This record gives sequence, C-alpha cells and structure tokens, in this order.
Amino acid sequence: MSIATKQKSTVPAIGARAQRRVESEIKSMLQINGNTPTAYSWVPRVVMMTYELRCANNHADGELAECYNVAKELASRS
Repeated sequence: MSIATKQKSTVPAIGARAQRRVESEIKSMLQINGNTPTAYSWVPRVVMMTYELRCANNHADGELAECYNVAKELASRS
C-alpha cells in the first residue's frame, strides 16, 4: 500500500472520530443543562468556541482542527 493510499484511508477515520467526539461533548453538555430547548440552541455554539480556543492553543493538532470544523458545522445548524 502506498503512502498516498494510507493517508486517504485515515482521513475518514479522523473525520468520523471527530464527529463522535464533538457529538459526545454536545450530548454531555445538554444532559448537564437539562436538555432544555434553549440549551439546544446555545450548547453547540459553546462547544464550537471551546474547540476554537483549543485549536488556537495547539496549531499542530489536526484532529482538533477537524473537531472544530465538525463543531462549526453543527453550530451553524442550531
């Protein structure tokens, strides 16, 4: 297997892992805040801002960047 093939096969895994990680964090925060309708509107944005700060403090972490992109996507839907 070439290096290019290996890199392509790991990208979906990182994306899926980032998706699960962000969704898990959102679900945890929703449970803490009682699953109220207003929490559904602001929790994804708070998680996105958290990942934005984590990425700013750790530029080299590609998984954090992917988590930020996933969180940004989910926050835009809320």
